Amino acid sequence: MIRIHPASRDPQSLLDPENWRSSAWNGDTLRDCRGCIDCCDDDWHRSEPEWRRCYGEHLVEDVRHGVSVCRDEEALVDYLAHTGADFTDTVLVELEGEYADEDGHDAELGEILIFPSRIVSVRPVTGEFIEAVAARRDELDGELGDVEDDDEDEEEVLTAAEAAEEAGVSVSTVRRWCRTGLVYATKQAGRWMVDADSLRIYVAWRDRD
Repeated sequence: MIRIHPASRDPQSLLDPENWRSSAWNGDTLRDCRGCIDCCDDDWHRSEPEWRRCYGEHLVEDVRHGVSVCRDEEALVDYLAHTGADFTDTVLVELEGEYADEDGHDAELGEILIFPSRIVSVRPVTGEFIEAVAARRDELDGELGDVEDDDEDEEEVLTAAEAAEEAGVSVSTVRRWCRTGLVYATKQAGRWMVDADSLRIYVAWRDRD
C-alpha cells in the first residue's frame, strides 16, 4: 500500500499510533453536522450519536483513526487525479499494515485507512508519476465533458468545485454533503455532479440561524 507524504516529515512517524489520525484531503478536521441534539429537535431526522454535538455551529469533528493509503501506485494515480495534489517536496511511501476499522473520507475514490507496521520503501515523486496523474486527470475531464454535453437540456447541475464556490465552502465539504445525502448528487465519470436546487435548499437550511 502506498501514499504521498511530505518529504520534510520523517516517514517513521507513520508508525507511531499517536499519528494515526486522518482528516479530509484539504486538511479539514470538521464536517457538517447531520443533525445532533443541538440543532435537530426531530428524533427521526437526527443522525449524529448523542455524544457528538455541534453546539449550534452545524459543524462536528471528523478525524478518523488510521493512516490514509491507496492499494497500489495505479490506484494512487487515480485518486490524486480526482482530488488534485501539490507534489512540491513530497515522496512516495510504501507501507505494510492492518486495515483500520473506519473508512477513509474518500473511500469511494480508493482511499484506505490502515494501521501501518512497516515501511517498505521511500522514493521520490518522479516526473513520470506526475505525468501519469496529469494524463489520468485529462481522461476524467474528457469523460466529464462528454456527460455534460449530453445533459445540456436537463436540470441545472454543478461540479463539486462550482458547488463549493456557490456555497462558500471547500470542495471536500461538498463531497461530504454528496456522500452523506445532504444534497442530491450523482457520480458521473468518477466526479460528483450536484443538483443546484438541492444545494441551495440545503445551504439555506444550514444558514437559517
